[in-house]
Amino acid sequence: MFNTKGANSRQKITLGSSKLTVEVVDNPVEQARGLSGRRSLCDNCGMLFVYPKPQVQNFWMKGMAFPLDFVFIRDGRVVEVVENISPLNGSGNVSRVQSREEADRVLEVNAEYIRKHGVKVGDPAI
Repeated sequence: MFNTKGANSRQKITLGSSKLTVEVVDNPVEQARGLSGRRSLCDNCGMLFVYPKPQVQNFWMKGMAFPLDFVFIRDGRVVEVVENISPLNGSGNVSRVQSREEADRVLEVNAEYIRKHGVKVGDPAI
């Protein structure tokens, strides 16, 4: 599975049939910051949030400058995807995402990544 070496290690992972480089964040301070304040994310890059146990995950888009896709992972498999979340919702408030499934990993990638790469529930995420 994923090797976590502390805050912000970079690793290559396979998601379905695609490969990408992820920045791994596994501590609460870095997880709270996430991708906030960044202007962009490379096409085949992502941020992987690692948690000690599976649980319903909550994210918000505070400080984000670009839309994201979310991939919720449990035990090395995709359990849910949420696509094309803009930083602000239709009411002008910060967008929020909550998983329906419990996950021990959450991958944030650029919006449209899921569609472009055909990522779906059940795909391996290793």
